[in-house]
Amino acid sequence: VYRVEAVLPDSADGSVDAMSDSWSLAVESAADALKAGRIVAAVGEPGSGRTTALAQAQRLAHPRRRFLTVRAPVPRDVDAWLALWTPELRHREEGIVVSNVDELPDPAAQQLHDLLINAHATMSGSYAFSAESFEDIPESLAVLVDTVVHVPPLRDRSADIHLLAASFARRARGRDIAFTPNAMRLLTEHEWPGNVAELHDVVKDAATRTDVIDVQHLPPAMLAHSAHLPRIQAFEREEMVRVLMRPGATIGNATTELGMSRATIYRKLAQYGIQLPRS
Repeated sequence: VYRVEAVLPDSADGSVDAMSDSWSLAVESAADALKAGRIVAAVGEPGSGRTTALAQAQRLAHPRRRFLTVRAPVPRDVDAWLALWTPELRHREEGIVVSNVDELPDPAAQQLHDLLINAHATMSGSYAFSAESFEDIPESLAVLVDTVVHVPPLRDRSADIHLLAASFARRARGRDIAFTPNAMRLLTEHEWPGNVAELHDVVKDAATRTDVIDVQHLPPAMLAHSAHLPRIQAFEREEMVRVLMRPGATIGNATTELGMSRATIYRKLAQYGIQLPRS
């Protein structure tokens, strides 16, 4: 399965001015390079927003240009994938973002190299790739890259979380959705190993179940930082989070349901790294 789509002016979440300095620097650096006719590679962790950064850069560099984002396919679909969208390279004033080029098999990368060489020499389109690292880009495409831009992971730009969460919730429900201070604190303090993609999934799930997102609407694991627990301990941790995150829950009434003393509950909260919301 692969996707080829025309990017609309409002497709990229957040404006350059509203986002963090590190994000804006990446977008503006890519935009300057695209405006100068260079081929750009955006690199960073999966889910960090590499394709979105390039989409914003394309829109910033060429606000009136039509452009496509193209995600690399599984190997068996390469021929159909190339046949579907590469005719667009014949159009002047076309922008192309090819995401996850590090997933392309070498023969497909070589074919794309040849097509881009011809298009770049004869047309005035703008082209960009995304990958996890520059070293992972197939050599035949890496030699075409003029500018490399690093997209920082979400954990390094916590200032973006509030804006992105609000945008994802609005997209899920078609209107603004509120977040309690405790829920937003948890979102901001979370490490987000899955980056923006993980934040999107968490917020979308919560927004479809409530009009005000609170702690109990977020995944229980977000309240506990202990990883790789044995199955029984992981179950105990999740049960503690479930009981203690209910609206109006107290340590006192949790002792009965959990069958633990206050001292045991406090000890296990520390053991499992569970952070109770501030009252």
